[in-house]
Amino acid sequence: MEKKQLKLIIFDMDGLLVDTEKVYYKGWHHAVKEHRLTVPDDMIAGWVGKGMYESMQELNQLTQDPERTRQIRESREQYFYQELEEGRVLTKPYAKEILEQTKEYAIVGLATSTMEEKAGRVLEKLGLLNDIDYPVFGSDVDQLKPAPDVYLEVLKRSKIDAEEAIAIEDSITGAQAAAGAGLSALLIPDSNFYFDQENIPSNVLKVGKDLQIVRDLFQ
Repeated sequence: MEKKQLKLIIFDMDGLLVDTEKVYYKGWHHAVKEHRLTVPDDMIAGWVGKGMYESMQELNQLTQDPERTRQIRESREQYFYQELEEGRVLTKPYAKEILEQTKEYAIVGLATSTMEEKAGRVLEKLGLLNDIDYPVFGSDVDQLKPAPDVYLEVLKRSKIDAEEAIAIEDSITGAQAAAGAGLSALLIPDSNFYFDQENIPSNVLKVGKDLQIVRDLFQ
């Protein structure tokens, strides 16, 4: 991709702009312990990167009780919002700086599977919402990542072609979603979790350790 073609940069949120993933992880542990449910640690780690519907389905298979499943999910949500209000949900390194710099060169999009009620609250609390021109949330689309819907919606709203845009992601699932929308991607794996380097999608142009690699798009 030639840099002169780049008009739109689309960021993921969880694990990329905001360090939410480890809070979700701790929140799940808190919730299942509170409701006296034994869940393997690797299963909980897997829920962190999945959409709400998929994690709820897996949890319900364990509980065999939709009401208990709902209560566990509610406990995790309460844990998360308490951490947010008490200042323990933080931005990832360079997030605010990179968003502000990106706006000088391109349009800024957001493509997250998180529902607008939560994601909007997180972004506003951390002072990131006003840096995003086209935010698209999980509640805006029919299917969550790895389906490409959130990315396709950003492209639709911005009226910019995929060839003139790039996605910034922290997960294989997110990169796959970007690929489905015809987007190239930069991948910045969340350091809190294991990253499978053998399954990087072909649309990933570069893998980096933090958001500073986005600056390469402008230089």
